Amino acid sequence: MAIKSFKQLLADAKQTDAFWFEKAKLDFSVAFNKMFARSGMTQVELAKKLNTSPAYINKVFKADANFTIETMTKLARSVDGNLQIFIIPQHPAASQLQLTAKASRQPQIYNGKAGHPQNQPSGISSIPSTVTAAAC
Repeated sequence: MAIKSFKQLLADAKQTDAFWFEKAKLDFSVAFNKMFARSGMTQVELAKKLNTSPAYINKVFKADANFTIETMTKLARSVDGNLQIFIIPQHPAASQLQLTAKASRQPQIYNGKAGHPQNQPSGISSIPSTVTAAAC
């Protein structure tokens, strides 16, 4: 039996639902952690705000919690964010042109001004104050 390269192991893992479950949890946890850091709250304050235990909040930050959409929404709102869930194509090359064309027609708000990411002033984050989970 030949030894697989890391690249091949990763490609194989991406074929499983378990990989995408864990990736979605991790993506949510990273986004939530960024919003939490901006909030200035402590984990104890967050636990009190959500009427839950500090131990559970610790699991959230380790991406070790079994998130439901309801829980993710509560967590996002607790740090003044909103949960957005969307589906993206598995093979983006085939539909990238169509998605880019649609996106270019929809102005977004950056620092209170309408515009597009490429017109955004430097130093302003292009990440909206929304916690996002993506299913790929």
